[in-house]
Amino acid sequence: MALERAASYKTMKEALNQVRKQELSKVCSEVFNPTGRVKRQRTTDSHHAQVHANFLPEEPCKAIRDHPGTNNFSKAVLDLLDVTDSPGLTDLNPLDIPYPSGRKIFFCSRTHSQLNQLAVELRKLSFQSGEHDTDDYGVKEPPRYVALASRKNLCINTSVSHLPLEELNEACLGLQETKTPSEKRCKYLTKDDTKVKQFRDNILASVRDIEELAALGTEFQICPYYSARSALPASEIVSMPYPLLLNKTARESLGIDLLGNVVIIDEAHNLVDAINVLFSASVTLSQIRLCQKHVELYLETYSRKLGGTNRTHIRQLSTVLAGMRSILESRRPQGEVSLAEILRKGADSVNINDLVNYLTHSKLARKVDGFQSSKRSGDGNSTLSTKQKTTPILTLVQRFINCLANTTSEGCLLMQRLDADEVALKYMLLDPANAFSDIVKQSHSVILAGGTMQPTDDITSLLFPLDSNKLRLFSYGHVIPKENLVAVILPKGPNGVNFNFNFDNRYETGMLRDLGTAILNFATIVPDGMVIFFPSYEYLDFVLSFWKSSGQMLLFTKKKSVFVETKEQTVEKILAGYCLAIHSGEGGILLAVIGGKMSEGINFSDSLGRAVFIIGLPFPNTRQPDWHARLNYIESKQTMFHKTRGATVAEALQHGKAASKQHYENVAMRAVNQSIGRAIRHEHDFAMIYLLDQRYSQVQLRSKLPAWIQNCLMPDTVGFGQAIKEQANAVSLEAQQLASKTSLKREGLDLYSRFALAGALCCSITHGGLTPVDVVKTRIQLEPEVYNKGMIGGFRQVIAKEGAGALLTGFGPTAAGYFLQGGFKFGGYELFKKLIIDQIGVENAVQNRTAVYLGASAVAEFFADVALCPLEATRIRLVSQPTFANGLVGGAGRIFREEGLGAFYAGFGPILFKQVPYTMTKFVVFEKASETIFSSMGTPKSQMSSGTVTSINLASGLIAGIAAAIISQPADTLLSKVNKTPKAPGQSTASLLMQIAGKTGISGLFGGIGARIVMVGTLTSGQFGIYGSLKETFGATGGIEIQRVD
Repeated sequence: MALERAASYKTMKEALNQVRKQELSKVCSEVFNPTGRVKRQRTTDSHHAQVHANFLPEEPCKAIRDHPGTNNFSKAVLDLLDVTDSPGLTDLNPLDIPYPSGRKIFFCSRTHSQLNQLAVELRKLSFQSGEHDTDDYGVKEPPRYVALASRKNLCINTSVSHLPLEELNEACLGLQETKTPSEKRCKYLTKDDTKVKQFRDNILASVRDIEELAALGTEFQICPYYSARSALPASEIVSMPYPLLLNKTARESLGIDLLGNVVIIDEAHNLVDAINVLFSASVTLSQIRLCQKHVELYLETYSRKLGGTNRTHIRQLSTVLAGMRSILESRRPQGEVSLAEILRKGADSVNINDLVNYLTHSKLARKVDGFQSSKRSGDGNSTLSTKQKTTPILTLVQRFINCLANTTSEGCLLMQRLDADEVALKYMLLDPANAFSDIVKQSHSVILAGGTMQPTDDITSLLFPLDSNKLRLFSYGHVIPKENLVAVILPKGPNGVNFNFNFDNRYETGMLRDLGTAILNFATIVPDGMVIFFPSYEYLDFVLSFWKSSGQMLLFTKKKSVFVETKEQTVEKILAGYCLAIHSGEGGILLAVIGGKMSEGINFSDSLGRAVFIIGLPFPNTRQPDWHARLNYIESKQTMFHKTRGATVAEALQHGKAASKQHYENVAMRAVNQSIGRAIRHEHDFAMIYLLDQRYSQVQLRSKLPAWIQNCLMPDTVGFGQAIKEQANAVSLEAQQLASKTSLKREGLDLYSRFALAGALCCSITHGGLTPVDVVKTRIQLEPEVYNKGMIGGFRQVIAKEGAGALLTGFGPTAAGYFLQGGFKFGGYELFKKLIIDQIGVENAVQNRTAVYLGASAVAEFFADVALCPLEATRIRLVSQPTFANGLVGGAGRIFREEGLGAFYAGFGPILFKQVPYTMTKFVVFEKASETIFSSMGTPKSQMSSGTVTSINLASGLIAGIAAAIISQPADTLLSKVNKTPKAPGQSTASLLMQIAGKTGISGLFGGIGARIVMVGTLTSGQFGIYGSLKETFGATGGIEIQRVD
């Protein structure tokens, strides 16, 4: 066995190393996705007959048994193939290389970004021993990692990938059906084992995140959603979103075997809710009416063509739909509903489990949907464009009926009013233990992880009711020093009004006015950013409306810019404006919602969150039927549990009520803790936490705060005045020094003169240092017939002909000219960028930042060229005519005496023509490159070391320099020639440029491009590296950034 494993590992290692070799040697890859149109077929009687046959459901198991190539499968195997979400009989053939398989880690998290963060961290891993030996290149092997994701993230078929998830799933399955014309089936599903093996090996050869996996699928022209599964047996770490792990059917479909493996669930404070949502379903009255209409019309049309079994089941479906509709139209009060009530008129004839099996195997939902589509189109064509695919209405209803088949004491049926015109039936899972038990039983170990999971007692009792003796709890303190955080409970406002934001008191105007006064006081002394969390969107809207009408909102905006989280606006847009306001020195107030989009996965580190305010407590509304049912279930379950343990009835009831109350409080406090945790993100961070509600003074609620907050919690006797004083003296001397460094915002001439000096020095140093390269480049451009031996040969020719000193010709005007130009260019770029942002507004600037970069750099370069042009004219004359004069002063004096002041600006047009596109390209590419690199690092820019930031600046500068060199090369050649070529009497500069360009030709305009790429790429990289370091040295920290890097 050991020998077999060693052999298979050797085979795998050779294959993966071969892939790594190819990746190292690959320079670029071109992906071409051919598309085409299918001609419409002429409708014939036989075609109509086939169309109607497509709409008829097959008798149970007939579709499977009659499918070609399935004679060797048992019915049980075929049934399993039919219900799993896979290409079915077009599934990939087994791969014949037996790669080794050991214990795996299955990592699960809630969001796409959190899963991609795992890939970032895995790339940092370095193995010292074991299977991961050093490969042939001396590089440690990475872990074998596979990222599983939904179709929405991995579909590369552009004809359907743009669809919403539900519609995409339906369209994808439709493209696999045997009755779909071959030319319309998905071309990315393949049976080519060689292609699948190559794809698998490329996945395992390096750590790829979800986007990179999709790109690899495009490169290989193979479906990454299905084909990634081929890499699972040999993988070591597999990541996936919650639904793929928690749903047993999804696990079976993907081929995920948890037996003996490790499961890690990140952000586990969401786990109970995620399970409950996954195994719950709802359907509205309007959906039921529409579904009933479709089914009845279908049954009426095909009644004579349907077999007996089909007819019976469809009539049973109609009975269930009628029962559901009757309950929702009854205008009864909200509350629980029984299955018997739904089946009141057909209890003897309907077996819900049989009906569910029938709907699954017959695929009736798609048949009815295809029939309705053909009715709408009017041509009887069932093969509509995949762009028109939507989730069949019967599919939505079928999900709810599936839940009816599983109704137990662990769930309940509810009728719930959504608004004045709509009601819904909802099946709600109340107890997640059974749904989670398969994962617990099969896995070697299950790890629930999260930064703000406390309180955990109800999570453990709900998920592990019978395994409490096996549980191990590990809790770790925060990385920050204790003195970097102060938490304060504020039971009263500045005017002594009690803060009690419960459902009965939260709309009191006096309390809202005092809340506004409190926020205004804090906005005066809190530096940078304040984040204020409210219990709900509705309450936030109400408070905002009150503050606007009272005039307090206007006062807020005079202190800091105000940003509001809404259900409609994207997180990116809100955060972009907020971050820009902070970095520009204006300061910001962000009004957000506990449990909303800003309360999880967002880092309000450093200046983005110097103070976090929690307004009230986000207790669920127990008047809502779903929460009423959930709390009643927990109470009754715990009461029964303690009865079986020998408690008296009174004691058992007391335990039940206590458990229900504890769950109710824990749900609210976990949401609070999650919001608080947005502020402290690294060991040097610091912040103030304010809990504005007198209920936080209650011991049972205060004890549910994380230990690292409780340790920093001030006595609840602190009044508002003392809290303000503590805000001013909250942090230690070290933290105050950090605050001073972070918050220092220079302005006006003081700031932009520092930018200018940093830019002047970086350009003077880099251009002056590259004077020898520029001398050779200029000679090649001006005398290509003489200097025709390339860059290295050019150096030798100049030294042989004129001596080594000739390589420094023009150093004086170069250093002086680019000192002036650099000051105007970099200082002007920062200044004009701010002026443009001030004019168009922060949000517009972030959304159109490329245009901002282009405009600021173009204007800055114009003024820089006014300063540069005389010195550049002198430099070029000295380099092109070595005997013209001795140095900068002599050369400039001779030009002025012999040709006049205008001669210094003879090349102004060409300089603009060269430098403006060059500078625009340089700054835009640098900003984009650095933004991309910073965003991919997985660490906020503010937390990176200065060495790391400088390295990124150098790399981004190199990319920008190469791009800028190519864009500006023709103008550079013309500039070199125009300063050497005298004008004819009365000839304009434009005419001279046209004359030179025509004589030089396209190839001549790009003469010396290799040397210039070396020169410009090097000096641009050096410029940005030096500029970034000098800005920090000179204290130029108040610049405005609109990159999305934090």
